[in-house]
Amino acid sequence: MIDLKKFKPYTFKRHLLNSALVLVLVLLPMYWIKFIKLDSLYLILGITIAYYPMYRLMVKNRQIVVSKNN
Repeated sequence: MIDLKKFKPYTFKRHLLNSALVLVLVLLPMYWIKFIKLDSLYLILGITIAYYPMYRLMVKNRQIVVSKNN
């Protein structure tokens, strides 16, 4: 069984770090080799950063459902 207490919570600071890693390791090399254009780079990065509020909402909704079932 996986002990979930070992994992750190997914905070906004950690999310921004993950977004920066996606930018540096994935998107910028693709832009430099002309695989994607600058507009696509902005779009993908915006979607990546916007994921965190959606994630928090999903966790909140899941907690509400679990508390109602108990």
